[in-house]
Parts: sequence; structure tokens; C-alpha cells
Amino acid sequence: MPIMKFYPNGGSAGNPNPVNTHQRAKRGKVQGWTPRAARNQRNFFFSVDTGSLTGHGFSFTLTLRDCPPTAAEFHRMRDALMKRLARLGMIRGHWLVEWQRRGVPHLHGVAYFEDANAGYHIVSKWLEIASDFGAGLRGQDCKPIHAIRGWLQYLAKHGSRGVSHYQRSNDNVPKEWKEKTGRLWGKVGDWPIREPMRFRVDREGYWQYRRVVRRYCLSAARKESNWRSVSYLRRMLKSADRPTSEVRGVADWVPLDVQIRIVLWLGSEGCRVVQVLEDDDG
Repeated sequence: MPIMKFYPNGGSAGNPNPVNTHQRAKRGKVQGWTPRAARNQRNFFFSVDTGSLTGHGFSFTLTLRDCPPTAAEFHRMRDALMKRLARLGMIRGHWLVEWQRRGVPHLHGVAYFEDANAGYHIVSKWLEIASDFGAGLRGQDCKPIHAIRGWLQYLAKHGSRGVSHYQRSNDNVPKEWKEKTGRLWGKVGDWPIREPMRFRVDREGYWQYRRVVRRYCLSAARKESNWRSVSYLRRMLKSADRPTSEVRGVADWVPLDVQIRIVLWLGSEGCRVVQVLEDDDG
């Protein structure tokens, strides 16, 4: 049966893969954004308990004029930044690497501090670290996150991007980095995480859930005049191959209370919905 997963900030539904007992090979070199990396980051965003985020948050975008000769050099600067922010009292942080069209990396992230003023030092710390690569004041951006809304805005911008987004496209990876880009996102510190609620649903309920999520997200995208998302959502369940269309999964930013109401509605419509508990081995 298809499985629905409801996180604090979003939900997903799909047909589980059959049990695979094949031993995985050791992970090789990371060579750019992959669907799996984008999905893992999205699920992390989905799972953050926003109501338990403490401290004072700041979101930042940090840039360079010149491209470091290797990915290792860039990640060395990123690690140095995280260490300096930790000395400023950072409680938790998240970072991700993307590229400009001209093939130069930049760093997006969030950091939460006990001290309300600590985040205003993020840019100066980066300029100290990245001066050899032409980092200038005008190219940096750092601003406070105002309560949950600011965090959700960060999620909406960076959590919804997939590997097809131009800033994650392998076409824009610096040629010197093609062999090995290294990890492209990560988190540090104390993040309040909630495991998803899981439900098995029959095939008709699965189709109904997908259609309701699509309509909900379409309405939200239209309200925000996000026409790119509108265009995607209109065709998200379509496929020239009917069997593929019938099993296509969904994952989007649907509030938990809305997801619960969808489950209750599916039950009232006669669909079979069964919650999967932690000790359920089936």
C-alpha cells in the first residue's frame, strides 16, 4: 500500500520500494547536487519543529568574486566560518552551496544565537576568511529571521529547489570542481526534529490525497503570484505513460494541521487509512 508521511512543515506520499537486501557500495566522490541530496535536505526542512526553535536567527548569503581553485579550499572557508560562528555562541546552523551562472560558488545559510546581536558579525567573519577570493561587502546579505515566518520563508526559497534549478545545475559547476564538489549542504548544532507521522492508504485514497495536495499548493502559488510553481503544479501528476502517472509520488509544503484534515476527510470518504506505529514491522 502507498505510504503518506506527515512532517511539521510538509508531507509526502509514494509507493514504498520493495525490500532491498543488496549491500550498498561505499559512497564515492560527491559530484554536484543529486536528487537524493536535494530530497534529504528537503526532508530535514520538513522535519524541523519550528515551534521549538530558540534563540535569535539570521539568514545569510555569502559570495565571492573569484572561484577557489578547488572545492576543498571553499569547504575549508566554510568550516572556518562555522567555527567562528560557534565561538560567537551559535546554537544551530544550516548551510548549502549553490553556483552563479558564471561558475562561482556562494553560500546560503541560517544561524541561531543566544545573543541577539551576534548574527550581525556573520558578514565580517566571512570577509576575513574569504578576502583572498575577492569577497566584498556589497556582495553579502545577512538579515534577522523574524519568528517562524522568517524561517518558513527561508525554507520556501531553498527547500523547494531541485537539481534542475540553475543554481544547482551541474552545468554551472566550476570546471576545476567537476571531479569532486564535496558535500553541498549540512547542519550543525541542536536542531529540534520531529519524526513524521506515517499512514498506509489504499490506492484510491492515495490518488485522492495527491489531487487534494495539488489543489492546495496551486491555490497557495496563485495567491503568491508564483507562476513558475503554478506551471509545475498543473502538470506534476501527468505522464504520457499511465502506469507511471498512477504511482507518481508527491512532496510539498503542506502544514501539518492541513494534512491531518485531509486524512480525516479520506476516512469519511470510505478510503482505508491506517496509521503506522513505531513498533509496526509490517
